[in-house]
Amino acid sequence: MKTEQNTMTNLSFDTHSQVKRLVQKGMKEDLAEEIVDISLQNNQLDMSNLVTKDYLDVRLANLEVKIEKRFTEFEKRFAEIKVMISDTQTKLIVWMIGVMITGFSIMGSAIFALGKIYATRTLQ
Repeated sequence: MKTEQNTMTNLSFDTHSQVKRLVQKGMKEDLAEEIVDISLQNNQLDMSNLVTKDYLDVRLANLEVKIEKRFTEFEKRFAEIKVMISDTQTKLIVWMIGVMITGFSIMGSAIFALGKIYATRTLQ
């Protein structure tokens, strides 16, 4: 019996005992060998797409490193955005205080001017 093994691997299969069993049941030896050979070919696994646990462990470790790197980049970017928001809030508060001071100054000047106008009219 011949077997081909490129990327194909046989399952554990005792061909001699299988041939022996078929012969004991009354089958001719050459026919029993042919049937066992066909069974052997049908029991081959295509190993070309299978991977080992070690290979998967390495690939998963590489993915974990990439994911960790991405999370680090995101955390850095979020920290930068928080700083930008904080700076914007500070600038907005300073601007609002400036507007309020300007508004109070204008109101104070207006009240002072109206007070002068009222005082000059009442004196006349």
